[in-house]
Amino acid sequence: MASRTIQLTFAATVLGPKTDTLFIQSDDPITPLLSIPCTANIELPFAIVDNETAGSYFESGEWFTSVAQAFGSSSRYSLLNKTPKNSADFKTILKHAGLYDVFEIVPTTVNASNKAHYILSVNGVPKDSVYVDQNLGSGNWVKIFSAELPKDVQVEVKVIDTGLNTVTNAVLRADAVKFSLVSEITSLTEKISSLIPEETKLEQNYPNPFNPETKIQYSISSVETGHTPSLLTVFDILGNKVATLVNEEQSAGTYQVTFNTQLTINHQQLPSSVYFYQLRVGNFVQTKKMILLK
Repeated sequence: MASRTIQLTFAATVLGPKTDTLFIQSDDPITPLLSIPCTANIELPFAIVDNETAGSYFESGEWFTSVAQAFGSSSRYSLLNKTPKNSADFKTILKHAGLYDVFEIVPTTVNASNKAHYILSVNGVPKDSVYVDQNLGSGNWVKIFSAELPKDVQVEVKVIDTGLNTVTNAVLRADAVKFSLVSEITSLTEKISSLIPEETKLEQNYPNPFNPETKIQYSISSVETGHTPSLLTVFDILGNKVATLVNEEQSAGTYQVTFNTQLTINHQQLPSSVYFYQLRVGNFVQTKKMILLK
Protein backbone atom coordinates (compact mmCIF):
# COMPACT_ATOMS: atom_id res chain seq x y z
CA MET A 1 0.00 0.00 0.00
CA ALA A 2 1.38 3.39 -0.98
CA SER A 3 1.62 6.23 1.50
CA ARG A 4 2.09 9.95 1.25
CA THR A 5 3.06 12.57 3.80
CA ILE A 6 1.27 15.91 3.58
CA GLN A 7 2.39 18.85 5.67
CA LEU A 8 -0.51 20.92 6.96
CA THR A 9 -0.54 24.20 8.86
CA PHE A 10 -3.40 25.19 11.13
CA ALA A 11 -4.06 28.70 12.44
CA ALA A 12 -6.37 29.83 15.22
CA THR A 13 -7.56 33.26 16.34
CA VAL A 14 -8.71 32.26 19.84
CA LEU A 15 -6.70 30.60 22.60
CA GLY A 16 -7.64 27.38 24.38
CA PRO A 17 -8.57 23.78 23.49
CA LYS A 18 -9.83 23.29 19.94
CA THR A 19 -11.32 20.38 18.01
CA ASP A 20 -11.89 20.06 14.29
CA THR A 21 -12.18 17.44 11.58
CA LEU A 22 -9.97 16.96 8.53
CA PHE A 23 -11.75 15.35 5.56
CA ILE A 24 -9.75 13.60 2.82
CA GLN A 25 -11.50 12.69 -0.43
CA SER A 26 -9.94 9.85 -2.45
CA ASP A 27 -10.76 7.36 -5.20
CA ASP A 28 -10.92 4.47 -2.73
CA PRO A 29 -14.05 2.51 -3.77
CA ILE A 30 -14.75 1.34 -0.21
CA THR A 31 -13.94 4.44 1.86
CA PRO A 32 -13.80 7.42 -0.49
CA LEU A 33 -14.12 9.94 2.36
CA LEU A 34 -11.78 9.69 5.32
CA SER A 35 -12.54 11.70 8.46
CA ILE A 36 -9.64 12.50 10.79
CA PRO A 37 -10.45 14.20 14.12
CA CYS A 38 -7.96 16.88 15.18
CA THR A 39 -7.43 18.32 18.64
CA ALA A 40 -5.09 21.06 19.82
CA ASN A 41 -4.51 23.41 22.72
CA ILE A 42 -3.76 26.87 21.33
CA GLU A 43 -1.20 28.79 23.38
CA LEU A 44 0.64 32.07 23.07
CA PRO A 45 4.32 31.83 22.07
CA PHE A 46 6.80 30.74 24.72
CA ALA A 47 10.51 29.96 25.00
CA ILE A 48 12.10 27.29 27.19
CA VAL A 49 15.78 27.15 28.11
CA ASP A 50 16.87 23.80 29.56
CA ASN A 51 20.13 22.84 31.24
CA GLU A 52 20.89 20.86 28.07
CA THR A 53 20.24 23.78 25.68
CA ALA A 54 23.61 24.39 24.04
CA GLY A 55 24.60 28.04 23.75
CA SER A 56 21.84 29.20 26.10
CA TYR A 57 22.70 27.57 29.43
CA PHE A 58 25.86 28.54 31.31
CA GLU A 59 27.34 27.70 34.71
CA SER A 60 29.75 29.32 37.13
CA GLY A 61 31.47 27.14 39.71
CA GLU A 62 31.32 23.37 40.07
CA TRP A 63 28.10 21.66 38.99
CA PHE A 64 27.02 18.02 38.77
CA THR A 65 24.48 16.11 36.66
CA SER A 66 21.46 14.54 38.32
CA VAL A 67 19.24 11.88 36.76
CA ALA A 68 16.35 13.51 38.60
CA GLN A 69 14.56 15.80 36.18
CA ALA A 70 11.37 17.76 35.69
CA PHE A 71 12.05 18.95 32.12
CA GLY A 72 14.37 17.20 29.68
CA SER A 73 16.41 14.11 30.48
CA SER A 74 18.54 15.52 33.30
CA SER A 75 19.06 18.40 35.69
CA ARG A 76 22.04 20.01 37.40
CA TYR A 77 22.94 20.74 41.00
CA SER A 78 25.77 22.43 42.90
CA LEU A 79 26.94 22.49 46.50
CA LEU A 80 26.18 25.54 48.61
CA ASN A 81 28.34 28.10 50.39
CA LYS A 82 31.22 28.03 47.93
CA THR A 83 33.48 31.03 47.29
CA PRO A 84 32.58 32.56 44.91
CA LYS A 85 28.94 31.47 45.02
CA ASN A 86 27.88 29.00 42.30
CA SER A 87 25.35 30.16 39.72
CA ALA A 88 23.60 29.10 36.51
CA ASP A 89 22.37 31.29 33.64
CA PHE A 90 19.44 30.67 31.28
CA LYS A 91 19.68 33.01 28.25
CA THR A 92 17.45 33.51 25.23
CA ILE A 93 16.36 36.05 22.61
CA LEU A 94 12.59 36.43 22.44
CA LYS A 95 10.77 36.79 19.11
CA HIS A 96 7.88 38.83 20.51
CA ALA A 97 7.91 41.95 22.69
CA GLY A 98 5.29 41.99 25.40
CA LEU A 99 4.24 41.03 28.90
CA TYR A 100 5.72 37.69 29.98
CA ASP A 101 5.28 35.34 32.91
CA VAL A 102 8.62 33.72 33.72
CA PHE A 103 8.72 30.28 35.35
CA GLU A 104 11.39 28.00 36.81
CA ILE A 105 11.22 24.24 37.26
CA VAL A 106 13.40 21.83 39.23
CA PRO A 107 12.91 18.12 39.98
CA THR A 108 10.62 17.11 42.84
CA THR A 109 12.81 17.62 45.89
CA VAL A 110 12.98 18.32 49.62
CA ASN A 111 16.71 19.06 49.78
CA ALA A 112 17.03 22.11 47.54
CA SER A 113 17.98 25.61 48.65
CA ASN A 114 15.19 27.57 50.29
CA LYS A 115 16.97 30.86 49.51
CA ALA A 116 17.86 30.59 45.83
CA HIS A 117 18.27 34.04 44.29
CA TYR A 118 16.78 34.44 40.78
CA ILE A 119 17.74 37.57 38.81
CA LEU A 120 15.98 38.67 35.60
CA SER A 121 18.15 40.79 33.28
CA VAL A 122 17.71 42.42 29.86
CA ASN A 123 20.86 43.09 27.84
CA GLY A 124 22.92 42.42 30.95
CA VAL A 125 21.02 44.97 33.05
CA PRO A 126 19.13 43.54 36.09
CA LYS A 127 15.38 44.20 35.85
CA ASP A 128 13.97 42.24 38.81
CA SER A 129 15.00 39.64 41.38
CA VAL A 130 13.36 37.27 43.85
CA TYR A 131 14.35 34.73 46.52
CA VAL A 132 12.78 31.31 45.93
CA ASP A 133 12.38 28.18 48.05
CA GLN A 134 13.15 25.60 45.36
CA ASN A 135 11.34 22.88 47.33
CA LEU A 136 7.95 24.58 47.10
CA GLY A 137 6.15 23.47 43.93
CA SER A 138 9.16 21.44 42.81
CA GLY A 139 8.39 19.15 39.89
CA ASN A 140 6.10 21.83 38.43
CA TRP A 141 6.52 25.18 36.72
CA VAL A 142 6.68 27.90 39.38
CA LYS A 143 6.08 31.52 38.39
CA ILE A 144 8.90 33.78 39.58
CA PHE A 145 8.52 36.95 37.48
CA SER A 146 5.95 38.93 35.51
CA ALA A 147 7.63 41.54 33.32
CA GLU A 148 7.43 43.38 30.03
CA LEU A 149 10.33 42.13 27.89
CA PRO A 150 11.66 43.27 24.50
CA LYS A 151 12.31 41.17 21.43
CA ASP A 152 15.59 40.67 19.55
CA VAL A 153 17.80 41.33 22.61
CA GLN A 154 19.24 38.93 25.16
CA VAL A 155 17.05 38.13 28.15
CA GLU A 156 18.56 36.19 31.04
CA VAL A 157 17.52 34.47 34.26
CA LYS A 158 20.35 33.73 36.69
CA VAL A 159 19.98 31.50 39.74
CA ILE A 160 22.67 31.94 42.37
CA ASP A 161 23.44 30.58 45.82
CA THR A 162 22.98 33.22 48.50
CA GLY A 163 24.59 31.44 51.44
CA LEU A 164 21.33 31.98 53.36
CA ASN A 165 19.87 28.46 53.01
CA THR A 166 18.53 26.79 56.18
CA VAL A 167 17.65 23.33 54.77
CA THR A 168 19.91 20.47 55.93
CA ASN A 169 22.14 18.92 53.23
CA ALA A 170 20.61 21.15 50.56
CA VAL A 171 21.92 21.89 47.06
CA LEU A 172 21.24 24.59 44.48
CA ARG A 173 19.26 23.12 41.57
CA ALA A 174 18.90 24.14 37.92
CA ASP A 175 16.71 22.46 35.31
CA ALA A 176 14.76 24.83 33.03
CA VAL A 177 13.26 28.31 32.71
CA LYS A 178 10.18 29.19 30.65
CA PHE A 179 9.29 32.61 29.19
CA SER A 180 5.53 32.54 28.50
CA LEU A 181 3.99 35.42 26.53
CA VAL A 182 0.87 36.84 28.19
CA SER A 183 0.21 39.71 25.80
CA GLU A 184 2.12 41.06 22.84
CA ILE A 185 2.91 44.77 22.51
CA THR A 186 0.40 45.87 19.89
CA SER A 187 1.93 48.86 18.18
CA LEU A 188 4.36 50.05 15.58
CA THR A 189 6.56 52.88 16.86
CA GLU A 190 8.27 55.21 14.41
CA LYS A 191 10.60 58.10 15.17
CA ILE A 192 9.39 60.84 12.83
CA SER A 193 11.73 63.65 13.93
CA SER A 194 15.14 63.81 15.61
CA LEU A 195 14.77 67.52 16.36
CA ILE A 196 14.80 67.99 20.12
CA PRO A 197 11.36 69.24 21.27
CA GLU A 198 11.15 72.06 23.80
CA GLU A 199 8.76 70.04 25.95
CA THR A 200 7.49 66.52 26.45
CA LYS A 201 3.86 66.19 25.41
CA LEU A 202 1.22 63.75 24.23
CA GLU A 203 -0.90 64.63 21.18
CA GLN A 204 -4.51 63.73 20.43
CA ASN A 205 -4.83 60.52 18.44
CA TYR A 206 -5.90 60.69 14.79
CA PRO A 207 -8.38 59.70 13.50
CA ASN A 208 -10.73 60.00 16.44
CA PRO A 209 -13.23 58.32 16.56
CA PHE A 210 -11.44 55.40 14.88
CA ASN A 211 -11.81 51.77 13.78
CA PRO A 212 -9.71 49.65 13.89
CA GLU A 213 -6.47 51.69 13.82
CA THR A 214 -5.40 55.08 15.07
CA LYS A 215 -2.10 56.96 15.30
CA ILE A 216 -0.75 58.49 18.51
CA GLN A 217 2.06 61.05 18.39
CA TYR A 218 4.18 62.20 21.31
CA SER A 219 7.35 64.22 21.88
CA ILE A 220 10.17 63.68 24.37
CA SER A 221 12.40 66.58 25.38
CA SER A 222 16.01 66.22 26.50
CA VAL A 223 14.89 66.81 30.10
CA GLU A 224 13.08 63.46 30.19
CA THR A 225 15.72 61.33 28.44
CA GLY A 226 18.23 59.13 30.20
CA HIS A 227 17.75 55.67 31.61
CA THR A 228 14.00 56.12 32.15
CA PRO A 229 11.78 54.15 29.75
CA SER A 230 8.92 55.69 27.81
CA LEU A 231 5.68 53.93 28.75
CA LEU A 232 2.58 54.37 26.58
CA THR A 233 -0.43 52.33 27.67
CA VAL A 234 -4.15 52.10 26.85
CA PHE A 235 -6.90 51.66 29.46
CA ASP A 236 -10.62 50.98 29.22
CA ILE A 237 -13.23 53.16 30.90
CA LEU A 238 -12.95 51.07 34.10
CA GLY A 239 -9.21 51.62 34.33
CA ASN A 240 -8.18 48.15 33.16
CA LYS A 241 -5.04 48.09 31.01
CA VAL A 242 -5.85 46.68 27.57
CA ALA A 243 -2.60 47.31 25.67
CA THR A 244 1.02 48.34 26.11
CA LEU A 245 2.14 50.36 23.10
CA VAL A 246 5.63 51.45 24.15
CA ASN A 247 7.92 50.32 26.97
CA GLU A 248 11.52 51.18 26.12
CA GLU A 249 14.18 53.84 26.53
CA GLN A 250 13.92 56.46 23.77
CA SER A 251 16.11 59.41 22.84
CA ALA A 252 14.74 62.94 22.55
CA GLY A 253 12.53 63.39 19.50
CA THR A 254 9.01 63.00 18.16
CA TYR A 255 7.43 59.56 17.81
CA GLN A 256 4.31 58.12 16.23
CA VAL A 257 2.63 54.87 17.26
CA THR A 258 0.02 52.92 15.31
CA PHE A 259 -2.46 51.26 17.66
CA ASN A 260 -4.47 48.36 16.24
CA THR A 261 -7.41 47.36 18.43
CA GLN A 262 -7.60 43.84 17.02
CA LEU A 263 -4.75 42.72 19.29
CA THR A 264 -4.93 43.45 23.00
CA ILE A 265 -3.63 42.01 26.27
CA ASN A 266 -6.13 39.13 26.17
CA HIS A 267 -5.91 38.88 22.37
CA GLN A 268 -9.59 39.73 21.91
CA GLN A 269 -11.01 42.57 19.86
CA LEU A 270 -12.07 45.66 21.78
CA PRO A 271 -15.73 46.76 21.77
CA SER A 272 -16.89 50.25 20.87
CA SER A 273 -16.27 52.50 23.85
CA VAL A 274 -14.26 55.36 25.30
CA TYR A 275 -10.61 54.50 26.01
CA PHE A 276 -7.73 56.39 27.59
CA TYR A 277 -4.08 56.38 26.58
CA GLN A 278 -1.34 57.53 28.94
CA LEU A 279 2.29 58.53 28.41
CA ARG A 280 4.82 58.24 31.25
CA VAL A 281 8.41 59.43 30.80
CA GLY A 282 10.36 60.16 33.98
CA ASN A 283 8.26 62.58 36.03
CA PHE A 284 6.03 63.41 33.06
CA VAL A 285 2.54 61.88 32.98
CA GLN A 286 -0.26 62.82 30.56
CA THR A 287 -3.51 61.07 29.68
CA LYS A 288 -5.90 61.64 26.77
CA LYS A 289 -9.25 60.20 25.70
CA MET A 290 -10.07 58.43 22.43
CA ILE A 291 -13.20 56.77 21.04
CA LEU A 292 -13.42 53.41 19.29
CA LEU A 293 -16.56 53.43 17.12
CA LYS A 294 -17.43 50.31 15.12
